[in-house]
Amino acid sequence: MGKVKRSKMSKRSNARNNPTGVVEDDTEALEPSPAVVILRKLTSASVEERQCSCLTLAHMVLDEQSASNLLDADIVHLLGPLLVDPDRSVREAAAGTLRNLSLSSNEKACEQMVAADIMTPVTALFKEAHSELKACLSSGSAAAAAESSSKEEKADFDRLVSCVEQTLHLFLNLAEASPIAVEVFNREALVMPVMECLQVPTYPEPIVVAAAQCLHTVSENNTAVSSFILSSPAVLEALTQLMKSLPANESTVGLLVMLAGTMSNLVPEASPDVQAALLSLIFLAVSSALEADASAALVQASSIFVGASEDGFEEKDEIKRIKNILSVQQTALEVLTNVCNIEGGDDEDEWEDAAAGEEEEEEDGDDMEELVE
Repeated sequence: MGKVKRSKMSKRSNARNNPTGVVEDDTEALEPSPAVVILRKLTSASVEERQCSCLTLAHMVLDEQSASNLLDADIVHLLGPLLVDPDRSVREAAAGTLRNLSLSSNEKACEQMVAADIMTPVTALFKEAHSELKACLSSGSAAAAAESSSKEEKADFDRLVSCVEQTLHLFLNLAEASPIAVEVFNREALVMPVMECLQVPTYPEPIVVAAAQCLHTVSENNTAVSSFILSSPAVLEALTQLMKSLPANESTVGLLVMLAGTMSNLVPEASPDVQAALLSLIFLAVSSALEADASAALVQASSIFVGASEDGFEEKDEIKRIKNILSVQQTALEVLTNVCNIEGGDDEDEWEDAAAGEEEEEEDGDDMEELVE
């Protein structure tokens, strides 16, 4: 019987059909993973699909492994253009997803976001949203939207507020992780619009709080921001008057401490007379924060837990309240520590050198004991 020659696929043909050289499962090729499907929908022509994809990804990036995989899949470059999407609901959803990604436990998430130039579309969205919100608030259309019976008008205004809030948190998180983000913040002169967001009660509370947190972060060791505020009497006066006008109660003390943190960052660059005024306000804010009795709050909470309700809403609110008290007090102590260390110079390095010297002396002592033996 004659032999039948087997047909062979040339290496050249195989390389052309599978350029990566990775052996793929046919079923996987036919059925892409859910994450891939969601990422593809970010570029869909449908507004609803783009928005829904962002909302789904906002939950996925909270998982460390999922966030890492999505970063490898170039999620940042896909979300960036959506920050300037024609539809505001998509812009809001994209900003929320990026904010969650910046909070990921993946330490390199923010660095990769900055490296992908995400600050450019984030800045564009913030400027556009803040400008529009400012116009709404000054014209009274914001109040009209709040009182309007139209659900669409209310929803659109809420999205506008959310866009400003999300971008402020993005500035905060990215600035904490990357000096490049701080450089972009300075170059784009964002300190003034951020400070405008501190106007109480003109701006909604979530924006005021986010702006205070953002300013506290970006002003740390930032000469550009410090010099701008200190060289502008009107700006500095507005900041100090805001602190003086806020009542020191449980609902506002967190904001007071954040503003005190910003002022503590200004102290090293301020003149002696301005330093004295700033320190006075800082100590008042810190004192107000530390007056809260967390122990008494815990005792009160334990009595609530004994008669816990079935839905647990009251218990959750009390836990949230106690966490807030402790968080504010922690920040207040950090602010106080920073102020006390302003004149300390390199005390930390000196302590480290002293500790190293003590270790060397101990080692030398051990060697002497061995010689004596």
